[in-house]
Amino acid sequence: MISRTRLSTVPLLPVTACFCGGIILQLAGYPLWTLAILLAVAGILAFFNTYFSALAGAASLGLLCAFLSRPPEDYESLANRELTFGAVVENVKELESSQRLIVTLDNISDSVIPSTDIRPVKACLIITGAAPYILPGQGINFTGKLQCISIMTDLPDEIDPSSYLLHDDVMLQGFISGQKIIAREKNFGLRAACKLQASRMREKVIIAINESSLTPFAKDFLVAAIAGDSSYITSENRTNFAKAGLSHILAISGLHVGLIAMIVTIALWPMHALGFNGTRSLCVILLLWGFAFMTGLTDSVVRASVMATVYLAGRMSQQRTNPLNTLCLSALVILILSPQSLFLPGFQLSFASVASIIVFADKLNPVSPRRRLPYMAMSYLTVSFSAILGTGLISAIYFHSFPVYFLFANLIASALLPLIIGGGIIVVILFFLSFPSGWICAPVSWCSSLLQIVTDGISSLPGASIGNIYIESWTVVPLFALLIWLKTALDRGRKQELALVSCGFFIYILLICAIPGTTTDPRMYITRDKQHTELLYPNTDGSLHIIPTNPLEPGFVKQRAEFRYRDYMGKRGINRITIDTTAPRSDKLITYGGRTIGLFSGKPEKPAPCKLDYAIICRGERDDMHSFIDEYRPDSIILAYDLNPRRAKRYIGECQLRGVPCLWLRESAWSLSGRSD
Repeated sequence: MISRTRLSTVPLLPVTACFCGGIILQLAGYPLWTLAILLAVAGILAFFNTYFSALAGAASLGLLCAFLSRPPEDYESLANRELTFGAVVENVKELESSQRLIVTLDNISDSVIPSTDIRPVKACLIITGAAPYILPGQGINFTGKLQCISIMTDLPDEIDPSSYLLHDDVMLQGFISGQKIIAREKNFGLRAACKLQASRMREKVIIAINESSLTPFAKDFLVAAIAGDSSYITSENRTNFAKAGLSHILAISGLHVGLIAMIVTIALWPMHALGFNGTRSLCVILLLWGFAFMTGLTDSVVRASVMATVYLAGRMSQQRTNPLNTLCLSALVILILSPQSLFLPGFQLSFASVASIIVFADKLNPVSPRRRLPYMAMSYLTVSFSAILGTGLISAIYFHSFPVYFLFANLIASALLPLIIGGGIIVVILFFLSFPSGWICAPVSWCSSLLQIVTDGISSLPGASIGNIYIESWTVVPLFALLIWLKTALDRGRKQELALVSCGFFIYILLICAIPGTTTDPRMYITRDKQHTELLYPNTDGSLHIIPTNPLEPGFVKQRAEFRYRDYMGKRGINRITIDTTAPRSDKLITYGGRTIGLFSGKPEKPAPCKLDYAIICRGERDDMHSFIDEYRPDSIILAYDLNPRRAKRYIGECQLRGVPCLWLRESAWSLSGRSD
């Protein structure tokens, strides 16, 4: 019989890897009968090796959890129908003139169908106009028409916001008038009730911080670091923190939970001195979940709280625990409840960071633990360096940049953050107790100002950040192989092997840098959107030139382009965007690649009749197609996506009668080579 002590030392990393493999199998499209095969393999292996049987069982469990959490297959039946939906709000984001809600639909009805419960499915709602005050966890009813989310891109490497929604299993979306939203009198389910109460607590925390005598930056930072709302942080500060390698402290995460745990553990040291270690760990767990509740039960904080709870529960059981096993058990708990978390950057970065710290931090520390103070001082360096070993490449893959001075910046931040966050929590507690907080606001504001000064200074240093890093995901595999080799070399303590590992990392970096980038393809593209049409092409001066049909909104066009085309530009070395705002009252003639192109959108002034290679007809154009063909004699006609479908079909028929090739962008995309034939 296996003892409890031996169970605590059974390696869970292979089990966790197999569980993740099961999730990947399901999302890769493997049918459910694959589960039967895995269970059969687990049963057969049980006669030979219990551990290998457990690995097969873990893979089958991962596949089953992913299968059960998938969106319902019949969600398309809810699209394009005027229905009254019942839903629970998952997330609320304030936009400039609207709100974006992520909701879970659980009920439908209309004039014919009575109120009917449905299998939960996520939807994204853009709320226009005046709407009731809505919090995460709140139940709502709304009337409207939703559409299925689909990804539609026009340029290579273009970012479609819908891809982020689909990645989070949001399957439907729609624009809903705020007047058609009604708050439900009661919420359904314990989870929704907890989420709502946590959201209300979070609002009170934000009020407490904003009504204090803290400086403006200190308020904005603490709202982000304690309440999890980073919308107050200015774009300039975001950029500076990213360049300094400190962007992770602006988004509430495991780092903040770890700091809270450290502060509480130090504050409860008298309990340790009296021998109440179990009670002390229990108090830390309760206070951590109180902090998670205070932040609105943010996903990243919940993940970190689960991790800390598993670790502290292991200590309370007074068993010898393996930190890596504790981390893997935390991952299994989170993935069982939410399998899609496996593909979230926050989940990957959190666990890669903690795993790397567990494996390398002590091994890289050259100071003996017996020399307590020097050992702890050096740990600041080794912990930060270990974290970047595990997360540097993953972060570069997702965010396409790497901060050069991250180690120095994190050393200073790690000294200031406990003071800032600890002081901020005291400010909130004093607010709830109706006690004055001016005495703590001054030092917290001073520390926050020092953090801002350091961040701005580091971000302004030459070469503070390497940008436009585009690396394929497969490059993580050889990196992990090198990290395993490094761990083995550190365990053996052989200097020659460590030198070989260092050479391996150097060669790896050289090979990564030697991977050829994407070359600029001189092509003109047309966007496909129901509201507007734009022509885009790379200029020889290193800019992306955009010709909109509505030049009166260049700011909106540029903002949209900076988001959607940042990867297209970054991979091709395009460093800026230029918007054509000339002649706003006239349609345009463009010469590109030796061809003459006309862009027509019903402007009052028309170009003089001429011979066109291509004519692009957009929303607003109402000319008779026969007379248009006579005036401009186009070789081909392109009908834009935003053109009224009825008018587009009439134009297609008229083009067919005249024998002019016609393409409707609702049927396929179009681009034009910039090279002359």
